[in-house]
Amino acid sequence: MNYGKLWKIIIFTLLISLSSTVLLLADEVEDILKYSFDSGIRANLEGIKESKIYTSTQIYTFVTREVYQEPDFMYIEYINPPRVRGRILIDDGKRRIEYIPTTGKIRVTPSFFSSQIKEKREKNLKVLLKNFEISQLYEEQILGRPVYTISLSPKGISTPLLKIWIDKKTYFTLRKEKYNLNGEPISLFYYKKIQFNKYFPRKRFYQELPSLPQNPETHPFRTYYSLEEIKRKINFPLSLPEYFPHSYVFQEAELMGDRKTVKLIYTNGIDIVVLFQRPRIDVAMRYHRELMFRGMKMRFREGIYGNTLVWSSSGKTFVLIGELPLDEMLKIARSMK
Repeated sequence: MNYGKLWKIIIFTLLISLSSTVLLLADEVEDILKYSFDSGIRANLEGIKESKIYTSTQIYTFVTREVYQEPDFMYIEYINPPRVRGRILIDDGKRRIEYIPTTGKIRVTPSFFSSQIKEKREKNLKVLLKNFEISQLYEEQILGRPVYTISLSPKGISTPLLKIWIDKKTYFTLRKEKYNLNGEPISLFYYKKIQFNKYFPRKRFYQELPSLPQNPETHPFRTYYSLEEIKRKINFPLSLPEYFPHSYVFQEAELMGDRKTVKLIYTNGIDIVVLFQRPRIDVAMRYHRELMFRGMKMRFREGIYGNTLVWSSSGKTFVLIGELPLDEMLKIARSMK
C-alpha cells in the first residue's frame, strides 16, 4: 500500500472539510452582521427565549414567548419571573404597544421598525465595525439549525465582548453572549425552543390585551441634537467628559421633558453610556452606597441594566448610567470640563 499517497488523500480531505466550516471573507462576515442587525424580519417563527443578566451578587433570569412575522411584526409575552408575568409588547411596524399588568396601563411608542430607529441602528453598526475585530469562530447547530458563530473583540484586545449565533437561512439571532474585558459574563440570551414557518393571524395577539383606550398615552419620537445644537437650547454651560473608555464616541443629545435636563449618549457600537446633567437638584436614589471622590460626595448603585453614579459639582448635578465598572465611571467624572 502506498502510505504516502494515502496520507495526501487524508490531508486533502481534512483541508476541504476545514475550509467549508471556518473561513469566510471579512466582508462576508460583516454582511452577515448587517443582515442580523437589520430591524426587518425575514422569517415567521415562534420561540421560547431565556435571558440572563449578571451582576456581582445575583443572576436575573427572564423567560419570554416571542412571535415574529415578516416583515415587521413582533409579539413578546413575559412568562417568568412572576413579577413581570403577563407583560406584553406588540409592534406592528407602525406603533409599539406595551401592556404592564401590575399597573393596568398601556403605553404606545413609535415602532421598533421605523425609519428613524433603523437609521440609528445603522450608525451604531458603523461604530461597531470601526472599533471591533470581527471573526467567524466555527460552524455549529442550535436547535438543529446551522448557524454562523461570530465573535467581536475590541481592536488590540483578544478578549471577546460579544459572541453571536446567527441562523444561516434567516439571519435571525438564536443566541448572544456579552462579556466585560475580564471575560466575565454580563448578559446572554438563547432560544430554548423555536419553530420556523409558523404563521398566526395578527389580530389574535391583540385579544391578549385589555381594550385599548380611545386616546392611549402616546410617546412621539424624541428629537436628537448635536452638541452645538443642544448648547444653544439650554441656559447653563454644558460640561463634557474628556475621557471615555473602549472607543466610545458621542452619538446624540436629548433635551428632557422638563427642558432643564440634558441627556448625552455615547456608544462603542455595542453598548451605550448615558450622561445626564442639569442645574443642581437633589436626586432620589435607593439601594445605593455613598463614597467620597476628590472631595465630592457620590452615590453609586449596581443595577440589573447597568451601574449608576450620581454627584454634584460646579452648581450642576450629574447622573452617569452604563455597563461600566466603578473605576471607569470615576475616570469619566474626574474628566468633566
